Amino acid sequence: MRSGGAEPQGQGLAVIDVGGIESGNATALADVAARVDAACATTGFFVAVGHGVDRTLTTAALTAAGDLFGSGAAVKDGLRLDCPPGVQRGYYGLGAEAQALAAAPTPGPARTAGPAGPAHLAVPSDPGDPAPEPPDLSETFAIGPEPPVDAGPFTAGNIWPRHLPHFQRTWIAYRRAMELFAHRLLRVGGLVLRDDPYAFDALVTRPIGTTRANHYPALATRPETGRRRGGAHTDYGTLTILAVDGHPGLEVKVGTTWVPVTCPPNGLVVNVGDLLAVLSGARWRSAWHRVAVPAGEPPYPARTSIAHFQFPNHDAVIDGVDPAGQPVSITAGAYLTTKLAQLGRVAPRATTGHHRNEVTA
Repeated sequence: MRSGGAEPQGQGLAVIDVGGIESGNATALADVAARVDAACATTGFFVAVGHGVDRTLTTAALTAAGDLFGSGAAVKDGLRLDCPPGVQRGYYGLGAEAQALAAAPTPGPARTAGPAGPAHLAVPSDPGDPAPEPPDLSETFAIGPEPPVDAGPFTAGNIWPRHLPHFQRTWIAYRRAMELFAHRLLRVGGLVLRDDPYAFDALVTRPIGTTRANHYPALATRPETGRRRGGAHTDYGTLTILAVDGHPGLEVKVGTTWVPVTCPPNGLVVNVGDLLAVLSGARWRSAWHRVAVPAGEPPYPARTSIAHFQFPNHDAVIDGVDPAGQPVSITAGAYLTTKLAQLGRVAPRATTGHHRNEVTA
């Protein structure tokens, strides 16, 4: 399928009305596919509007996340879980991770891996971030599939904040809306990259990706040079869909320039992950991005976002070409485990299991 033009917003990201995906009109679908192809090939990012996700639901999910992060430290610490390698669930506090560490080159040239083995891809390019080591100035809360899918060693339940009576239902509904939208977009990818909208369906019958809230607390002073709210990194899976609260900070590397991302209230930020870039034969980009402290003088307001990470079945074999132009065959779960091990997560203490999996409100 030939690429068409995305809708550039100055030096920023294309804003694409994706309503044509569900229109039943072949011409409208082809137009959306061409615009998505152009955006994913140039920046690896775009802003989706006309996506059909209820803005009220997105706002409710962001509000619920804000309520959680506004809870006391003891309450949030009670939402920690010990998780197996490659699994993210529950609450992680300030300094629990450094995103830039997962972007660092890994030793060894391994390009093929089984479900339990190491798995590495070539780093797409130098992110140009001068200080990759400091922990991120963020705290996070993550859920996985609900109910849990059979994902072998990646099978895990969720933990829910019982002191927030509407949180669980809101977040389950939001995750399901994100799963449906991500699947529609992946079918656009199949149409563009394989001339078959169903080409990638078999890879996501038991997806293991998380839905994760990121909270960047307010800052009274500017942090030391090089420290960021979120270090430069690429995402690991197929697609990421991000809802934002309107506060600035997200930046995407376009060429040699870090470009601030702006998103209208009804928009969702979409980006390509490492594994979809591989499946595309390096036609699509898994782009560097980060969360910077805003320009200007402090104080800086808090910022909250929710990222839905579409990630294939743990045992899916991803065949294609890496950013260095080398053929690669990699198992999705092994790649995720490798990246999260690099991330530098602090292992949280176990929490009693009575919080798991019950619908409480």
